[in-house]
Amino acid sequence: MYGMTARSVLGGAAAVTAVVLATAAPAYAAVDGRARLSGTTLIFQAGSGVANTVTVTPVPGGLRVDDAWPIIPGPGCAAITATAVLCAGKPTDLSMKTYDGNDTVTDGTALPAFIGAGDGDDLVYALSGGPKLIYGEYGDDALLAGPGSDKLYGQDGADQLYAGDGADYLSGGDGIDYLEGDGGTDIMEGGAGYDTASYRIHAAAVTASLDGVGNDGAPGENDIIAADVEGLQGGYGDDTLTGNAADNSLDGGDGADLLDGLGGADNMFGGDGPDTLLGGDGADWLDGGAGFDTIDGGPGPDTCVPGADGAVLTGCP
Repeated sequence: MYGMTARSVLGGAAAVTAVVLATAAPAYAAVDGRARLSGTTLIFQAGSGVANTVTVTPVPGGLRVDDAWPIIPGPGCAAITATAVLCAGKPTDLSMKTYDGNDTVTDGTALPAFIGAGDGDDLVYALSGGPKLIYGEYGDDALLAGPGSDKLYGQDGADQLYAGDGADYLSGGDGIDYLEGDGGTDIMEGGAGYDTASYRIHAAAVTASLDGVGNDGAPGENDIIAADVEGLQGGYGDDTLTGNAADNSLDGGDGADLLDGLGGADNMFGGDGPDTLLGGDGADWLDGGAGFDTIDGGPGPDTCVPGADGAVLTGCP
């Protein structure tokens, strides 16, 4: 859908969320959004039936909120144009809620924030620091963390969750989800559906295993990939990827990679480089890719596919 590039978050996030969700819909045109200050919290509620493009930006004198559709200013906010308002003062946190439509939400502040994307295939960016709590809700969403320690929840749909530089928590929820780690100590949980944790942007060698232990990622990252994640993708380095007893998909990418499927009927792809593929138990598919590879199917009726550069085959029919 879109491409790129357990911790405490938001002490007041639950209260902010409750304020947004408990607020009755005001009487104005359905497509109109609304921005207001509640104490020191900036609250934005989008209109319904449209695709919003919402951006919150720090400016002299407060925070500016822009959308593709009209915004009605509430207490503490004043209109700049029909689709932009200035909320004056020094807000300390941010709460944003969009509804139906394929929305794009960009948080350019360094404030703690709650963002609920609602229905539709939504795209949410956190550009600056401040812990962010982001819910994709319904639809196939893409959620991008910022440089702080953020929590991303894909919830329903086939979602893409991208960690930032901080220590982030990524939860795919229902559906076939994609979870991409970055710098920092990240936690990646898949939930229901066939989910994949990826290190495709990593240049350094990565070690990753689907065991829920905090020893994944590049040296020093100590990520945790939960056992309910089914797939792993390596990056540009010489990676070591290890599955579990479930049916896994392991993709080494570039480099001289070691892939170990353990149990289950696994699909394994070495990619470029001289790779080693160990099928383990189960009926596995082992594809070496480019480079001279070593492929050991292990017990079970395996399918071994050497690349054009050849391979040493063991335990293959």
